[in-house]
Amino acid sequence: MIAKTFIVSIGFLFSKFPYKILEVIVQILSRIYFFIPQKRKRLLLSNLTYAFPGWSSCKVIYTARRSIALLFEMGFFSLIYPHLSCQQRRATLIYTKTTQEEIRKLKKSGKPTLILLPHLSLFETLATSVMFRPNGDKTLGAIYRPNSNPSIDEWINKSRQDLGLKVFSRSKGLVQARKHLKDGNWLVLLFDQNAGLGGKLSLFLNRICSVSPLPDILTKGMSANIILATPFRSSFFQAKLKLLNIGQDRSASISNIVHQEMENIIKEKSDGLPEWLWSHGKWKTQDIPHQIFHLHSKRCCISMSNEIPRKTKIWIRMPNWLGDIVMASPLIRAIEKGRPDAEITLLCQSQYESLLKHLNIGHKIIVLPQKGFFY
Repeated sequence: MIAKTFIVSIGFLFSKFPYKILEVIVQILSRIYFFIPQKRKRLLLSNLTYAFPGWSSCKVIYTARRSIALLFEMGFFSLIYPHLSCQQRRATLIYTKTTQEEIRKLKKSGKPTLILLPHLSLFETLATSVMFRPNGDKTLGAIYRPNSNPSIDEWINKSRQDLGLKVFSRSKGLVQARKHLKDGNWLVLLFDQNAGLGGKLSLFLNRICSVSPLPDILTKGMSANIILATPFRSSFFQAKLKLLNIGQDRSASISNIVHQEMENIIKEKSDGLPEWLWSHGKWKTQDIPHQIFHLHSKRCCISMSNEIPRKTKIWIRMPNWLGDIVMASPLIRAIEKGRPDAEITLLCQSQYESLLKHLNIGHKIIVLPQKGFFY
């Protein structure tokens, strides 16, 4: 309760600040955050480096800093929007003529509409915009991930419900969410989260990840509009909405199609789209200690293992004795087979280099230097 009161008070206080001052605060906080050693900063830099191997370290760091600033802007917007006036809320989302025409078509169709929304910094502008709603008695719903703090979770849900949204918990409300969609309403789903071991193995930006099967599950057996909605940031607390109808093709997974579209959007941006949530553990799906040497998933959308880029790095320090090396080789072969997404590098003493090449195990061999001061 104390945490909720504090957050509401901070949100109310910041809502009285001019946007220019808030933007300066965001920049200051992001610079402080970037210089604090922590896991999320390392994850952010790692994700950008893997996604854009041709980038210089300076460009990776610049984009990472921008991403952190936009992450803070996302947090500030979530705090402040319940206290904004109707006029301020209307100004948060800009509609082009093309987008307005797309929305008119969706409203006119009367069909169930699943809105697939990526984690862009101003994704909540769809909730605040009064124009982004279906016609008549139909309503806009959203699936959310519950907060660990019940009082904060209650406040977040109330803020969204006050805007006319129906909210459905990802943990308990999926049946109700599907019924809401089937009744001809609109439903928003953040589709690009890490789905863990319950998701489908797929490739995103040439790396193995786990994508959510929810888009396919929610629309199974119904004729629904499937829309990718991308509110691209245009200025502080303001985004421009673009909609893409990804069609009714059921021969391919909706999750795969929308991830491919998202990958295309990211690659088209020269700056790598820093407003996307790069600090999210999108690719942290195969790192559970007791399962790390084999790909584990209930479902897989990848057709052939040899099509998987070897982006994960596994380094193995080989034993110093010949007998131990011979005994270790079957295990290394098993890891190669179990992790087709991994590049295995063997570190060995110089006398074993030719043997390991002859055995054809691993993908790279590094000979250890002679023992000494710089060993």
